[in-house]
Amino acid sequence: MALDPAAAPGEVQNAVRLIESWRRRSVRPGAIPASKPSLYCNPAAEWWSVVAQKIERREIVLPADEKLVAQLTSRRKLYDSKGRERLESKADMRSV
Repeated sequence: MALDPAAAPGEVQNAVRLIESWRRRSVRPGAIPASKPSLYCNPAAEWWSVVAQKIERREIVLPADEKLVAQLTSRRKLYDSKGRERLESKADMRSV
């Protein structure tokens, strides 16, 4: 779903709500596995990657909001010893 903020402001709001709902999901580490455990360490890394791919393919177009873009791009993607994607920990983000 490509979104044009000028033509469809409601769709932009829906996409932002979707992203917000994913961010609010609370998953205890280890509580559930990623749906593709050979690629991702945990669901958080998988969700982050899927949303990034949708943004890159312009299936989701973000509004021109510097704070939102900064929040979505500040977390680094890392890899574990098995080559699976994982996210930089929040503690490591704060220490920078």
